[in-house]
Amino acid sequence: MPLSNQAAIRPSDKMGHRLRRAVPYFRIPAGIIALACLLLSGLVHVASIRGIDVESAWPTVWGLHYALFPMIVLAVIATGVAAGQTRLGFRGFLGLVPVPALIILAVIFVYALVNLLMLTPLSGVGDPVIRDGRFLFNDHGVVREMSEGQFHFQRSVCLRLFSSVWLFLYLFAAVYLLGARPSPNELER
Repeated sequence: MPLSNQAAIRPSDKMGHRLRRAVPYFRIPAGIIALACLLLSGLVHVASIRGIDVESAWPTVWGLHYALFPMIVLAVIATGVAAGQTRLGFRGFLGLVPVPALIILAVIFVYALVNLLMLTPLSGVGDPVIRDGRFLFNDHGVVREMSEGQFHFQRSVCLRLFSSVWLFLYLFAAVYLLGARPSPNELER
């Protein structure tokens, strides 16, 4: 039993307190990184729309894919801290950013969804690979040879699919890292 009148602080409460104190320090830098990744994703997407195989010139382009996960986690944590609650409903989550930002997010989400629906059949739902200097297409274990032009086209379609999703998710992260604020109704409570 604690000696003071205060209740004992559980380790999870200590972690939550530390997290709430740390969030203001990483929100802006993480939001700026999310914006930079959004810009890079946009450039990759525009190049892939033009049929350019960005992966040939920039093999580390997939780093944008792996950087998404920490950005999304940081955005969700920052949003929870901005709301000042441990649990936040979907409506409350949406209410933390201005309506114009939500409209832009919705438009980009629909664009990414349309891209997925239109381009998935075109992509052959497979993976273009180079093996022993030959251009191959691996369709779930069925491997067939293709021309170099077809190979680069398939890779540009694949990057177009992924980069459209990257656009939405990086925009989501940037909006929630840089723009999440409690609504005036929440501040009055």
